[in-house]
Amino acid sequence: MIGHSKPGDFLCHYTTIDKAIQIIESGQIWLSPMKGVNDPKEFSNWKLNCRFSDREPKFKEWQEISSAISDKCKTIAKLSCFSMDTVSEHDSGFQRYVDMGCIGRGFANSPMWHFYGDGHNGCCLMFKKDMIISELMKQARDLQYISGNVEYIDELLARDIANDAYCFDLAKFDLLGVNKYSFEFLTERVRDIYFKKQRVWSYENEFRIMVLSENDKPFKLRFNNSLVNIFFGVNSSQENQKKIKDKVKGMSVGCSELFFKNQSIQVKV
Repeated sequence: MIGHSKPGDFLCHYTTIDKAIQIIESGQIWLSPMKGVNDPKEFSNWKLNCRFSDREPKFKEWQEISSAISDKCKTIAKLSCFSMDTVSEHDSGFQRYVDMGCIGRGFANSPMWHFYGDGHNGCCLMFKKDMIISELMKQARDLQYISGNVEYIDELLARDIANDAYCFDLAKFDLLGVNKYSFEFLTERVRDIYFKKQRVWSYENEFRIMVLSENDKPFKLRFNNSLVNIFFGVNSSQENQKKIKDKVKGMSVGCSELFFKNQSIQVKV
């Protein structure tokens, strides 16, 4: 895990010690509805434009339809988020990780440790990317599933409203109803809507795993043998580290502690 030969082999999930214990004990990563995310662009209700049919809705009905589609889509879409290795102007192949310690590695992202790793007190679970994607394909084979990197882009307001991702078709909505239409609406637009974020979030270098299902429950993805290493934050206590190590005893999962040596983040194996 420390010296792998190419970027993108692993997915890193930052969390608290207590949540990590729940994940390890259950053997599952939960893909949860979009309503629980922390980006206001994603949890805020959409103000959808409308492609008219043979009728033009009154403003109140328009707003009600927009809210209904927005609410339903945030239930249909369920995801789990990971960080990947980053690239920067300092890159010279993977020699950078030799010259600069662990800077740029998915498990050594200091802002992620602060915001999602319990202020560096938590841990980071590292999964083998190809294995967890393989599990997703098997376990979600009867559902629609999507995975991939998030694109960071500051988009202008749409000028071609009729072809904007945030525009619903009134005729189809009238024909299908809110549940069926919302599923079709999101299926056609999921990458435009949920795999793009503003540039301010680019430090996350996020990779998303998502399923689309009409129920409102999380999708519980069994990760099986794809969990390969656990990294502890620089503030994590020995007591909490022991709790995790006890949980993975007998599993093929490594445990490593992060620390800073002057300007460079290092790993104590």
